[in-house]
Amino acid sequence: MAGALALAVLSACQPSPSAAGPAPADVAGTAATRAPTAPPLAPAALEPAQVQSIVDGLLRSAYGADSFDASRGCWRHTFETGEEPQAYCMRVAEPRVVAGEQGPQVYVLTYSDPDAGLYSRVDPGLQGVFAAQAGADGTWTPLASSPAIDMGQNGDCGCRDSELIQVGPDRHGWLSVAGGVWQGVESSLYALQVPIDGAFRNVSRIPRASEDAPGEVNILGVDRNRAVVAGMYPLTVTRRRGDTLLDSRTVAFDPVQGAYPWTP
Repeated sequence: MAGALALAVLSACQPSPSAAGPAPADVAGTAATRAPTAPPLAPAALEPAQVQSIVDGLLRSAYGADSFDASRGCWRHTFETGEEPQAYCMRVAEPRVVAGEQGPQVYVLTYSDPDAGLYSRVDPGLQGVFAAQAGADGTWTPLASSPAIDMGQNGDCGCRDSELIQVGPDRHGWLSVAGGVWQGVESSLYALQVPIDGAFRNVSRIPRASEDAPGEVNILGVDRNRAVVAGMYPLTVTRRRGDTLLDSRTVAFDPVQGAYPWTP
């Protein structure tokens, strides 16, 4: 996964000799500091014990009822990386509780532990993303589950600081930056994992930075004031060079492509 841009966050890359030049540097960072987006998420009331019950239920279903490794504080998972299965240690980020049309929803992020000492440079990192609808009676219903999205390398998905943003009246998504810096020039895309038909899908085709325009950066936002398409708000993309505003446009969700398209 090294060398060419893909929808994989190249986090914690180790330099290695290459005819194409030095290995890419990490630009994953937090989406919050790199791309101000929607207003703060609407608060939702849910008892901590119920949140924990939902998280445990989602992860037991995804990784196996006996897969939690208490000694390492993570969930064991096996992923087919190529020639043979690779063992992963999936840690859990703090769950997020948001207000949905039918009541509180719980969003959960897991990530492969890059410090587990299990991975080689060619082993990808993994991102797990989950969502559930909480009921007033203490029950819950899964909304979407993607236990192992292939991202990054060295066993590091670079997704630990993904930002949960509201992308529709009743939908949220995990936003991160995917890409790297080659010989001092950043080339990256926004990755936006959104629950669709029971699984999370990356619906962004929008670049953050391009090799063709060094020093220019697209800042992603959410426009709640325009028409909703297929349950999704439009996105705003503001192109800047430092403090200078170069361009601004609105990108509507395309239900045929199942994504926010992009035309340079």
